[in-house]
Amino acid sequence: MNIIDNPMPEEKKRLLLRVAKLYYKDNLDLKAIADKFDFSVSKVSRLLKESRRAGLVRITIDEYSSHFNSIEEELEKKSGIDEVLISPAELNNEENIIKNISSIAAEYFNRIIPGHKTFAFSWGKTLSEMSKKIICNRTPDILLIPAMGGIGQIKADYNPNFIVKLISEKLNCNYLQLNSPIIVEQKGLKEKLLSEKSINEIIEKIRLSEVIFTCIGPLENNIRLLQSNIISREGFQELIKSKAVGEICGRFFNSGGDIANAELDNKTIGIEFNDFLKIKRKVA
Repeated sequence: MNIIDNPMPEEKKRLLLRVAKLYYKDNLDLKAIADKFDFSVSKVSRLLKESRRAGLVRITIDEYSSHFNSIEEELEKKSGIDEVLISPAELNNEENIIKNISSIAAEYFNRIIPGHKTFAFSWGKTLSEMSKKIICNRTPDILLIPAMGGIGQIKADYNPNFIVKLISEKLNCNYLQLNSPIIVEQKGLKEKLLSEKSINEIIEKIRLSEVIFTCIGPLENNIRLLQSNIISREGFQELIKSKAVGEICGRFFNSGGDIANAELDNKTIGIEFNDFLKIKRKVA
């Protein structure tokens, strides 16, 4: 396979090259490739045909090193992650990093929409920026769900309710709103809220989501977490003492990947950590 210049979207070219390499060079069959990308076998076949029509496939496959393919594949092998996508960015330039990651995340979301019915979304600036870059495309048969609460605790743009609403407007699809805080203060309040039928039904739909998009936030020097009302400064210090290192969907974990503070976790409304791990496709 030789690579030639071709006027097609960069993400599409990356996908065609990866599928072609897996089939022609790594000798994976159509079913194995379909399972890797969560595609149908017929879609893999169509992608292979398209790669040939586009002139990307000839006789041998050249490494597409200028677009990080070799690094992505090495990371997949070492980490066990199904698919790694790398985006160039300026070191120590947060705005540039978020801009580039959100762009590649939006392209990835548009690519995996076919074949999935339910998507859940966490909170954060990167997901917010991603939602603004998703291509408008009528997809009425999917459902978007916030993966956690957030009323009054997260800046509006970063709120999962805002994120799913914005994406739904672009896709003309259905969405749900989880009208609750992320973390409740009073003991027993979580149980009372979950006893409400409307909230409990949404939590169940989150748990059964096919795909979940989340930011993975480091705990140390997390300015947005401190600026939000998710947790008090005293609570933040307690998490540090509990050796928490990061946060996913409002759940704080330690370096071993376990919940760092059970008491705080029991006051959190949203997808439970164990249920998060069971979702087939997790996009971070």
